[in-house]
Amino acid sequence: MRQFVDCLDDNFLAQHITSPTRKNAILDLIITDESDMIHQISDLWPLENSDHNALLWSTRVRTETVMRTRYVLDYPKADIAGMKLEIRAVDWYEIFGTLLTEDSWSAFKHEIHENEARYAPVKAEHSDVDVSQGTEGCEAQA
Repeated sequence: MRQFVDCLDDNFLAQHITSPTRKNAILDLIITDESDMIHQISDLWPLENSDHNALLWSTRVRTETVMRTRYVLDYPKADIAGMKLEIRAVDWYEIFGTLLTEDSWSAFKHEIHENEARYAPVKAEHSDVDVSQGTEGCEAQA
């Protein structure tokens, strides 16, 4: 048991159950990476056909909505005709030469990315994302 508790401590984890959940033993655990995330733990009653008890607890979680921006190629506004023309003009035999498969793939990707950079504009896409921010804030029953 001491090794288990030490392992939790070494990995910055907290075990929240402090009273027996099966007869006189603590066999059911709530483990988190934040010591103040779990509170108001209640030992309710034995589960049907089991000698383990049901547990009820509250969890503190705070989320924050942040604006994420990612940049993508705007293909509807790209000069597709120019892209095709330039790709057709590439001497792939000269580029690939005696390259191995991985190197050929890298050379191919490089040519395509260069082509995209010349003919496809970049646009910003914005989206709201909810991110967990620790344990302050709202409470939820688990």
